[in-house]
Amino acid sequence: MTAPLSIAHTEASSGWGGQEIRVLSEAAGLIARGHRVRVWAADGARILDEAPRFGVPALPLPIGAKRPRGARALLDSLARDYST
Repeated sequence: MTAPLSIAHTEASSGWGGQEIRVLSEAAGLIARGHRVRVWAADGARILDEAPRFGVPALPLPIGAKRPRGARALLDSLARDYST
């Protein structure tokens, strides 16, 4: 078996539908296979509310507007959560 992966997924959509369900389904499957997965989503996005139902850690970030502030917040979160 290969070493577990650390996987970061960002989701800027605030909606709820096939794309968001696919993201959470895939993340749950990867977690079940022993990988470490985090989903970062736009503040207020429904995926943040649904993620616990899939067993997926999800954190809010200001990435919905795709601005430098969101990129900085993502870099800070990656450094904090994936530095080990």
